[in-house]
Amino acid sequence: KEITNKALSDKLKIPRSNISTYITQLENAGCVYLRRKNGKDKFWKADPRIRWSSLKSSPQQTLTS
Repeated sequence: KEITNKALSDKLKIPRSNISTYITQLENAGCVYLRRKNGKDKFWKADPRIRWSSLKSSPQQTLTS
């Protein structure tokens, strides 16, 4: 899922200028990447490895085919 700086700012209730600083740091660390630009809006996406690591596994969860 993509998200813009403005959407992050609204959700986290912090100034947009601070979001830009955090996004730059996350991008440099390889956690997020710029998916696309639409005018001045930048759409960011989390690196797939980060999203997988956020999933919690438990012994009761199994994959079925």
